[in-house]
Amino acid sequence: MKKELFQSILSQILKKYGISKEEMYEQTKMPDIVNARYLLFYVCIMKGISISRLQILLKADGFNMTIPTISKGVKVMEKRILEDADYSKIISSINTNQN
Repeated sequence: MKKELFQSILSQILKKYGISKEEMYEQTKMPDIVNARYLLFYVCIMKGISISRLQILLKADGFNMTIPTISKGVKVMEKRILEDADYSKIISSINTNQN
């Protein structure tokens, strides 16, 4: 169930940012890709995927990410949401209903 939720969130974020999964998983500091990655972490955590489960899902999908990095991404995104209403709109538009 969590894997399907993760994949749904991932695909929606990739589409919104206009990037590929390979770009998302690159080790890069490009702002759009970092924002997309942090948004993925944040939405997954907010939808009930634990940090340790998220790390496992990311690794299974081909992206090694440490728990401290995921935690940092969530904290950064929380701050950005408070500072920029556009992030709230993006998060609201992500459909996480699993049929």
